Amino acid sequence: MRNLIAVIVVALAVFATGCISRQLKSDIDDYTRAAAARAHAEDVSPAVQPDEVMQGVAGDGTLGGYVMVALERNPAIAAARGRWLAAKARVVTESSLEDPMVMYARFVKEVDERRDAGFSQQIPTPPKLTVRGRAAREEAAMVEQEYMAMALDIAMNVKNAYHELYYIKNALAVTRENGDILKSVIQIAQAQLRANKATQGDVLKAQVEYDKNDSDILMLEQEWESMLADFNTLLYRPLSSEVVVPETIEMNENVPQPEELYREALKRRPEILRADAAIRQSGAMLLLAKLKRVPDMTIGVDWMQMLMMEGGTDGAVRLTFGFNLPIWLDKLKARELEARALQAAAEAERDSIAGMAFSRVRSTHYKYITAKKLEALYADSLLPHAEQALKLSKTGYEAAKIDILDVLDSQRTLLMFKLARLRAAVDRYQRLAELERAVGMPLTREPASGDSK
Repeated sequence: MRNLIAVIVVALAVFATGCISRQLKSDIDDYTRAAAARAHAEDVSPAVQPDEVMQGVAGDGTLGGYVMVALERNPAIAAARGRWLAAKARVVTESSLEDPMVMYARFVKEVDERRDAGFSQQIPTPPKLTVRGRAAREEAAMVEQEYMAMALDIAMNVKNAYHELYYIKNALAVTRENGDILKSVIQIAQAQLRANKATQGDVLKAQVEYDKNDSDILMLEQEWESMLADFNTLLYRPLSSEVVVPETIEMNENVPQPEELYREALKRRPEILRADAAIRQSGAMLLLAKLKRVPDMTIGVDWMQMLMMEGGTDGAVRLTFGFNLPIWLDKLKARELEARALQAAAEAERDSIAGMAFSRVRSTHYKYITAKKLEALYADSLLPHAEQALKLSKTGYEAAKIDILDVLDSQRTLLMFKLARLRAAVDRYQRLAELERAVGMPLTREPASGDSK
């Protein structure tokens, strides 16, 4: 009988205790091994890591490949994943029984000797462990959405930096091409000077413009190095690593209207999904606060052995049962009020986040459409007109009908429009990346790879 009671108690404790899934244990083991490997191999900054450490992290030369490298290696992503795995493990903790109590006592007198041993286990009212586990699961869901938000942020930042590199590379090409135009203007001015149709001042003005163009090239090259370092930092690789940037980017875009994008954001945006999980968690916490009014029971088994005066021993087994008394009503009521307030706050926060998401989707969509229209305007109208104006101004200057300043002004206008068109294209790409982040879903296909700088 004594052994049977002990077995029943232990079995009950084991049955009510949560268990860790094999998948969770495997995920955490893999994560901690990877973290240990990083700590061992990356005691120095990414800028000075040995090449062998960086093998296999260059990406495949496409934007999608670079995004994958960043998601695999960026420390912020690794930290967010660790917090998520820890929150998943906490579900088992919260849905498990407290440790049982084991006791041993020995009483010594002049005439006899007693020994006591006992085992006791507190068992919450059955719904309590379930509700605690539910609250912990919703907390893990909240942390998971924080992890997803971090991943989307990193992906957006990689895309924006990549497109900024695209702008700088092509701006350099445009500015160098502008240098060739200025050389031709200088040659025209020198020819006009030899024909006594211009002054030395015309040549100097054109030369000053050419020198200024060289300084613009130097500034763009500096911006390239700075942006390249930022880009490689996102990928957590050496800051001087090369990056493949295409000559042109062709995207297959699928951008619905803001209302449809907002409906998708309600289903996909991590901040909204996190707020939904927070509402569910607060509901579980409110239910748990109400369940605090229900007593928890404690069961136990005691065994006593006593040495008799006449010699020999006598023993007994006692089954114990008890429960706590939730009599402090103000404390219980305050806990419920706290849970109700947190639930209302979670619902209000969700409404606020949804409203801000709609605003962000609409404003980003408007900026995307504006950039797309500007790009078309420069390509279809302003640039052709500027090219024609420069050609006419050169002809007019050669005929001594206009001043050299008119030629240089036409040249500057053409350069400005070329860079503005390029800027509008990059703005469109970057607003697309931000729109994908605002909604939480891809809106483009993989851009084609190209040549490196």
